[in-house]
Amino acid sequence: QLEVTEADIKRPEDEERKHEERVEERRQARVERDQRLGKDSSAEERLVTSSWAKRWKQEIFERLPKEYEGPVPWTSPKAVELCTTLWGDIVEHVGRTGSAEAQEALGLFGADPEMQQKGKEWAYIPGAEILLIVGEGVVGITSEGVFANSNRQEPAPPPPNFDLASMRTLQITSTPRPPPAPQPPLAPAAGAPEPPKALQ
Repeated sequence: QLEVTEADIKRPEDEERKHEERVEERRQARVERDQRLGKDSSAEERLVTSSWAKRWKQEIFERLPKEYEGPVPWTSPKAVELCTTLWGDIVEHVGRTGSAEAQEALGLFGADPEMQQKGKEWAYIPGAEILLIVGEGVVGITSEGVFANSNRQEPAPPPPNFDLASMRTLQITSTPRPPPAPQPPLAPAAGAPEPPKALQ
């Protein structure tokens, strides 16, 4: 009988981490090569979707109704389960590999002791935010709920020489307009009774 140690078991997160490490190594090698050749590699930086994000994008696409079917309300069991499951996966990943700052940030969403006694771990789950970030190009949101785009698109990096200033919020300042001048009261029409005089 063969004994399988814990080290021999290949976990999905281990494969994802190795894949991300290989992608980072290739990116670093490309940057060093461009630096030797005197090229600006920042303009050619490409976005690489991790296997974790690809898996969740497909999950979101399959679980949510398409835009021609209409959005599903946020209070529906389907939307609640999807957001809760995705949030739990994010929390597990941050707790295992996240920095101290990321783990501390999760505490902002934690429930207070009274809620924890009732079995609630989180005071707030940012469902819309995590669906829009992880499901970029797939998720659509309206005032009625959330849906999946049947014509989904992969995120693309900005074009070379893109003006980053155009992405900043413009602060428009203008001189406040003076209040309108008071208008004289209209004269009563001919033959109309005079309005009663105010009591002194």
